[in-house]
Amino acid sequence: MRAGLERALRGPARLSHARIRQSADTLDAVVFVDAGSLLEAEGRLRDACRELLAEDGELSGWDLRCCEADPWIALGLHALPSRP
Repeated sequence: MRAGLERALRGPARLSHARIRQSADTLDAVVFVDAGSLLEAEGRLRDACRELLAEDGELSGWDLRCCEADPWIALGLHALPSRP
């Protein structure tokens, strides 16, 4: 999974850290992506997940159930400055 994410992420974004836990019927991952902004990181990761979940992808047949960045983006919190 990690190697697949690293291959699927498009530059200049890159995988900074990933913690992946997989069982027979679930896969949980916490992924940190280095990118120019939260929106860019979320977009690149979304595209990478689509590639992995595609019919011929490494995770074909799996479903993406939740992305925790989505609430941040929906609430506009991605635009908050990281420093006061």
